Amino acid sequence: MPRSQPVLFAIDDDVGVVAALQDDLTRRFGGDFRVIGESSAAAGLATLRGLADERVPVALLIVDHDMAEMPGVDFLARAHDMHPLAKRVLLVERDYSVRSPVIQAMTLGQADYYISKPWMLEQDLYRIVSGFLAGWAKDRQAGFALFHVIGRVQDRGTYELRELLTRFGVPFEFRAAYDRRGRKLLASRGLDGSRLPVVIRHDDYTMVQPTPAQVISATGGTTCSDVDACDLVIVGAGPAGLAAAVYAASEGLRTVVLEETVSGGQAGNSPMIRNYPGFPQGVSGHELTRQACEQAWMFGAHMVFAQPTVGLEKKEKYNPATPAGLADADYKPLQHSFVSLEGFLNAKLLVEVLKRMGANPVRAKIAETVAGIDGFELGMGRPISFAAQRNQGSDAIYYTTVENGRFVPIRDWKGWSK
Repeated sequence: MPRSQPVLFAIDDDVGVVAALQDDLTRRFGGDFRVIGESSAAAGLATLRGLADERVPVALLIVDHDMAEMPGVDFLARAHDMHPLAKRVLLVERDYSVRSPVIQAMTLGQADYYISKPWMLEQDLYRIVSGFLAGWAKDRQAGFALFHVIGRVQDRGTYELRELLTRFGVPFEFRAAYDRRGRKLLASRGLDGSRLPVVIRHDDYTMVQPTPAQVISATGGTTCSDVDACDLVIVGAGPAGLAAAVYAASEGLRTVVLEETVSGGQAGNSPMIRNYPGFPQGVSGHELTRQACEQAWMFGAHMVFAQPTVGLEKKEKYNPATPAGLADADYKPLQHSFVSLEGFLNAKLLVEVLKRMGANPVRAKIAETVAGIDGFELGMGRPISFAAQRNQGSDAIYYTTVENGRFVPIRDWKGWSK
């Protein structure tokens, strides 16, 4: 097996635990990693020192928290000095009390992750170790650079551009305009560096002093809303806004999210969030908000970036046209009207009920008329039918009006018969 393969290192005083870890990790990850196990702190540190001398990368340091020769966190500290890119994993007994050593270790930043023993292969070991390794690989390799950014190191515009790309999760490579590589990139696009920063995309598309909207558009983000009307507008794409977008869009509401820059908010800049439900090992702010943004988008939310909101206006009066056949000289619109999707659909249904009841509607026939509606196109893309067995009708139906800014039932039916 090649010596240059990255290493998964495990240590525990119990040789049986070490053997089990080696077998289980090799079975799943042995094709890409070399698994090394030790059962004493002295031997473990010697092995790690040798790997560092040979420049062999170590991906994971899995260390029992209660070794005889030294505490696990002390071993992790010494091992991490030799292999600073390795992820530190504390191996602990399964204990969900506040006395568990993993709580203090992770709170104080002495460990990155933990594994409980005994472990279950699929539910515990393989799933979480895969996540650990994904984090290690991300830190170790910059990967493919979508953009090259050329600018002045101390320039405010350059700093803000790099910050935007970082928050948006876009891989990029920065070059100072005065170094050899920076000058070469500018020359390849026929630029002299007098206007900076410059952004060159992987396909040679070039932007000079781009606006945030131009940069976001170049990455595939949306900067203009493609809908004229919606059920819900959410201002701000931080964790709260994204959560609201997921819930609203999943319920079928036409949802638009407006964000001044890019998704994430303050949380998006956090390197590790440990108090968010569902992530006991912690999650980076960028990864958390990236997943939430994608989840909202998958449910149909319209994500619009680089769109600062300049104001919210309350409409004091809304005067829709009176339905044909229902208007007469005595009709007077209410001073205020509350407008929502549900209210609009209810209004359309009530108009249809009135039409079917004829010129002299009476309260006693309302339920019967509603129950007779079958296959009515309400405007939701599917016919509406009402019957008791469909659970879509109401035992009692009330017309409402607005008094003092509140919906109230109409008690005086005779006065509203028209």
